[in-house]
Amino acid sequence: MPAVRGVNLRSGDLNEEYGLFLLRLLGAVAPVPRTEDVGVDAFLTLLHNEGALYRAGRTCMVQLKSHAKAVTVVYYDADKQLTRTDRGETDWLRNLEYPLFFGRVRRGSGLELYSNYALLEWFLNNPGAHGIGVCFEEKKRKLDVSAGKVPVVWLGPAVLTLSVEDSMNVEALQMKVDLMSEWVKKMQENVALFPLGMLCQIRWDTNCTPEPIQYIILSREPAEDEAERLLRDVYLRLAALSVERLYHGEDSDLEHLVGMFEMIDRDFPQFKFGKDHAMYLRQNIERLRERRIAYRLARTIQVVDAASK
Repeated sequence: MPAVRGVNLRSGDLNEEYGLFLLRLLGAVAPVPRTEDVGVDAFLTLLHNEGALYRAGRTCMVQLKSHAKAVTVVYYDADKQLTRTDRGETDWLRNLEYPLFFGRVRRGSGLELYSNYALLEWFLNNPGAHGIGVCFEEKKRKLDVSAGKVPVVWLGPAVLTLSVEDSMNVEALQMKVDLMSEWVKKMQENVALFPLGMLCQIRWDTNCTPEPIQYIILSREPAEDEAERLLRDVYLRLAALSVERLYHGEDSDLEHLVGMFEMIDRDFPQFKFGKDHAMYLRQNIERLRERRIAYRLARTIQVVDAASK
């Protein structure tokens, strides 16, 4: 509006700009314009310092929030009274294909980055649930869900902290880039596992390397639409595995893969790809074996030639 600007709005904008500045200590930042903002403030591509060059690394999404008493919970399909609404925000959060990190920033202080691992674990055990509050502080709230209230999930400790002082220590900053890269790697794995009803459980402290504990699986039978989504995802991985085994595996590996596709065709006939891929492998298995032999022979010749030079 003309001649005035809300104090909280301006403060929030300045905090976000400061957060983007600190993120640039880790890598290349592509801010999302306000007109295009649907829940993500920036894409971060990590940059690894290799002397005269920076090498681009892994990419993640970041949502920035002001570090203020008024901003302790981020709401999805819920209002500030934790009353459930239904705007599709929970589905969006559940189905993200890039790792999402929450950044809490305050001018004059620094940036705290939080992973969304706790959210994925909650979604894994609460399939189809709508409405959630994401909390930055370690506290649990027992709410009457039957009365329309939504649960609040603590994100866990910050995975990493950043401040202006970090820019003055090149070695320490590179360690934080490497740490963030490890976190993005772990969360990329979990984003891939989540549609399969699995997660790699992680334990961590702030500014320390995340420690994998164990793989956890869905604790209940998946719904029909979930099973179909999981199966489609598994199929893509099995198809990729069949190509890899073609060149690097044994004959028995291909037989096992054929059996898996035939199982899909038997138990899930609605998925035509099971029958199609099984038939393809059966009809071409001899030719595939010959191709694998030729590939291995070519690799052997390359190794011998390289050794003789």
